Amino acid sequence: MSETEKEKVQEEVENTEVDFMRLIEDKQLLKGQVVLTESNNELLNADVIKIHFECKGNLYEALMSRDEINILPVRYSLIKLLGASIEFRIIDIIDNQLIASRKAVQKDLQTRLIEKLKEGKTITATFTSVKNFGGILNFCNIPMILRNKDFSTDYTRVIDVYEKGQKIDVKLCEVNEYNNKIFVEPIEKYRSTNTPRVETYNVDQVVTGTVVSVTAFGVFVRLAPGLDSLCSVPLHFTVDKDDQVQYRIISVNPEKQRIKGKILHKIEQTVDLSVSNDGDLTQPAVEA
Repeated sequence: MSETEKEKVQEEVENTEVDFMRLIEDKQLLKGQVVLTESNNELLNADVIKIHFECKGNLYEALMSRDEINILPVRYSLIKLLGASIEFRIIDIIDNQLIASRKAVQKDLQTRLIEKLKEGKTITATFTSVKNFGGILNFCNIPMILRNKDFSTDYTRVIDVYEKGQKIDVKLCEVNEYNNKIFVEPIEKYRSTNTPRVETYNVDQVVTGTVVSVTAFGVFVRLAPGLDSLCSVPLHFTVDKDDQVQYRIISVNPEKQRIKGKILHKIEQTVDLSVSNDGDLTQPAVEA
């Protein structure tokens, strides 16, 4: 944008007939286009995108910091957003500069979605990623978490059944009241129809398993749906039900269809909800 264009936009804000304070109070939804990115903007002390939008026939400019672009952390270069259409609302005015937020719009949608889910609404969501802990789902650009323990009745993992881009029908499992993270579960929990054979495993092979029971005499680790292995309780760390572990096969008995092994270590489960690339910055509406 040229200096003349910048001055024109700034003049429009200063002399506008639009009551932007009223727009802030009413949480008015606006739509514009990303026209510029800037690193370490002096006014907001952050990386920003600049948005052009029209209101009552006039052209205005708003700044949006990286933290306000998405309800999830945005890790990618903001240059990828140049030219994108974006829905937002004005949240502040600093030195006659309009400050915008898309995250605020998402939070409003998230609140309405949680209300509908609590009422028993079921939805069809799309996997945006599948990990060892489960999967991240998207509905109306609102992220939701499907954990392995909520996915199946036999400890089948999400990653063993679904891929990124596939859809699943889900309902509410719980909401974290501290940060409003939404945890969902399938309308019908998954159960595998395959019965694995121990012959597919080899001595000294290291596999991933899930702790299904911890007793005084040992730990049962599920290597696959319908196939559990008993091992001794680890001496130097503790494991609990639903923990994922690295497991070494010690012996395989095809005649008795039994496997013995040893837990090497517990796999720490971290949920990364960061956004890698988000070219669609418009918000679908949550149905009434």
